[in-house]
Formats: sequence, structure tokens, C-alpha cells
Amino acid sequence: PPFHYGTHYSSPGFVLMWLLRLEPYTSMFLKLQSGKFDHPCRVFSCVAQAWDNCQRDMADVKELIPELFYLPELFVNDNCYELGVDDEGKSVNTVQLPPWAKDHHHFLQVHREALESEYVSSNLHKWIDLIFGVSQRGEQAEAAINSFYYTTYEGMCDPSQVEDPVIKEALEEQIRSFGQTPPQLLTTPHPARNSIQHVLNANIKNLNGIVSVLNPVKDHPVTLVKPLLHPSLHASPVLFTVSANQTITTNKFVPSIQSAYQVFVESDPAPRHVKDP
Repeated sequence: PPFHYGTHYSSPGFVLMWLLRLEPYTSMFLKLQSGKFDHPCRVFSCVAQAWDNCQRDMADVKELIPELFYLPELFVNDNCYELGVDDEGKSVNTVQLPPWAKDHHHFLQVHREALESEYVSSNLHKWIDLIFGVSQRGEQAEAAINSFYYTTYEGMCDPSQVEDPVIKEALEEQIRSFGQTPPQLLTTPHPARNSIQHVLNANIKNLNGIVSVLNPVKDHPVTLVKPLLHPSLHASPVLFTVSANQTITTNKFVPSIQSAYQVFVESDPAPRHVKDP
């Protein structure tokens, strides 16, 4: 069957490539590579280069592993392995970080914040569709440019039915070493997470609708509504409102309370007044 990618996003080789500076993964990588490290230009040595490769190379579809969000040791060559010299004559050693990263710990902090961001949460259902859902196989996979070699899919081949021992061994090695697609769990699109961003963008029809919900005192109408969604700035997402009488109110989102406008809010019991200059 036709396919888009001859490699796979999750395979032993790719997982070990990220972790090759740490034991026991170093020994496992060497065993997979017949006792040798890979060519220096293919060793994970620079975050920016790894990003660029996956953007322009159809054969580079490596999936990020969990350790890239919490394990700083994987970036450092503490065991002093000789990983070779790249095409520019530079020794491959500790992984080069982006210019904005102060150190490996800072990079992981920002990397994890990005993973847990509102944007990623709001788009996570698209990844689920590709890996476990409706876009994993068939016409939906073709439309999403998400088709892999047939041996990576569950039920597409059965080595026990192959009589030729050479072909059987090659097929088993292909399945074992070059990745496997997980079982398809969903055949309909996964719904988007009901995040604060979706509530604001999809369920709020107009500003008047928000104001009518957040305006219990008609004599002092709400004149400004400002969402605050960044989790690092507040314990939970809120709406700040300013009334005509210069009162600032914090309105928290509460899932158990649903208004006619699909806004989940709870007014701050202690509103604050703006002082005159």
C-alpha cells in the first residue's frame, strides 16, 4: 500500500537517539548500531537543528519523548563519550540549546510550560486524531498526510503465516525495530478540550452577552471586560471587569455554574475600587 513516510514517529532507534548520553540507553543504542555510535551529523547535538530537520525532512518524523520535558541530564555528555566530529569540524558533545535558554534546567522549564500551555491544550485533540483516532488510517490519514509503512499497523501482517524463513525474519525485524502504530481507539473526531479559550472564542457571541452576565447592579454597568488566561499569572483563569463606578471585580470560572451564555463565572465577594488620581 502507498505511504507518506518510510520511517516512524516512535521507534527504538529514535527513542535511544534522544537518550544516547545516558546509561543504560547508551549500551542499548550501541547494540542497535552494531557497537558504534551513529554518524556525528545524525547524533542529537543541537535543539535548533533537530527542529529544522523535522520541518524540512520528510524522513524525520521523530516524536518527542517525555524526558525532553523534565530530564536535564540527557543534554549533557557527563560520561565523555566520543561522539565524533560534524561536517563543520566541531566535536559533538553536550547538546546545544537555543540562545534564549540560560541552561538546561531553564530550557526544560520553558519547554514544559509550552507543552502545558493553553494553545497546546486547545489543539491536543488534533494530535489524538492523528495517533489514536480518525486520522490514523484510511482516507482521513491520506488527507492528513499521515500514512506510514503497512507493517507498522496492527493486523496488517502476520509473520506466523510467512513460510520463507528469510522473509519472516526480515518482517519481524522490521516490526521490532522500525516502530509500531498504536491500536486505533477512535473512529470519529475527538472533541476539543473545553478550555477557557474555547469558551471565550466559541460560546460568547458578543460583549453585551458577557456584560449582562457580569452586571448584577444596573446602576453601575460594566464598561470593560478583560480575560486573563496565562496560568503563571493567576491561580486560575479569570475575567477582570471594571464598572462605571470604578469598581474592579474578579470573576472566576466555575464549571458547576452555567449561565445562558455558556460563561462559568463567580464574582469576587470583595470588589476593589479604583482610587482617584
